Amino acid sequence: MRHVLAIAVLIEHAFVLSGSESLLAATRFKFSLGGAAVAGFFVLSGALITASWEHSPTAWQFARNRLLRIFPGYLACLLVTAFVIGPLALAAQSASGLATYWRQEPSPLGYVLRNGLLMQFQNRIGSLFAASAEAYSVNGSLWSIPWEAGCYAMVAALGVAGVLKRCPLVVAAGVGQAGPWGLLLASLAATVLLAALSWHWVESKCLRLKRAGNRPTAALPSASEAPAHS
Repeated sequence: MRHVLAIAVLIEHAFVLSGSESLLAATRFKFSLGGAAVAGFFVLSGALITASWEHSPTAWQFARNRLLRIFPGYLACLLVTAFVIGPLALAAQSASGLATYWRQEPSPLGYVLRNGLLMQFQNRIGSLFAASAEAYSVNGSLWSIPWEAGCYAMVAALGVAGVLKRCPLVVAAGVGQAGPWGLLLASLAATVLLAALSWHWVESKCLRLKRAGNRPTAALPSASEAPAHS
């Protein structure tokens, strides 16, 4: 199913990047093949991520699994885009411009560093893809990554609160009615909640260690107080 959805996204993007009329425009903005595929991805991911939460012994294990699932591939994508695809694409555009690729602004290194924490703060590299239908856009598909990370945080927050087990149908109905902006706000709120819970956990651990260090120990009897042995 995910392969079918991925192919649907590729077809939609091929129309957009070639400047051709997409299905969205052909249907007078009533249907988007890529939009339907992305929605399908989020539905499948929601089921899989919730199952991952239920099989994780702790919230920290869940966070670790999610980070290992998304971050290595995302970072590899940024590196390959900036240091492999970028130079090759610029060489195809202009052989003389390849020598100045590494000195362009916004820079290839900045593309990796500014986008490295799952948020896209730089979506272009110099004059790369300037003649494209989506001018200067290097990899617009990465827009969904922050949403995915936010949904991870939302699932974790709902799981910690026990809502996923007690009221799953209420959660499903709420997500269905929230819409994209509602989901974004809920994801941000969940991220803040998890940060607060993490800080509370660290603070409580530090307090316990401090109390354990200050706890008086039983004094050993001195030689004069030691009981005499006959």
